[in-house]
Amino acid sequence: MGMGHLHLRKIIKRDTSWIEKNTEKHKHEYNIPYILKTISPNKKTNYYRILKCTECNSFKSIPSPGNVSGFIGFNISELNKEERKLPTIIGYKKHEYLIGFYDIEKIEFKN
Repeated sequence: MGMGHLHLRKIIKRDTSWIEKNTEKHKHEYNIPYILKTISPNKKTNYYRILKCTECNSFKSIPSPGNVSGFIGFNISELNKEERKLPTIIGYKKHEYLIGFYDIEKIEFKN
């Protein structure tokens, strides 16, 4: 017995979205483009393409073929001209080795 599609989709959803806690319940409208810069405890950075909710600070990655997480790279130099113009959310991660967004403890906005 392997892992079902549903289970895989759940894992992917958990790893590619971040839901702001303590917000009023609403249907998330993800349509504001941002760049997410994650910083792990050892100061390692990753950059991702994301869409932020119009009502709260929740976000999810913008997948592309073969890149479900929207991962761009490890350095700001890997962002293209359009991506560099986008506002940035900085996400501080709890762990060094965990993939995904679910261990992001706090976020900060940078313009």
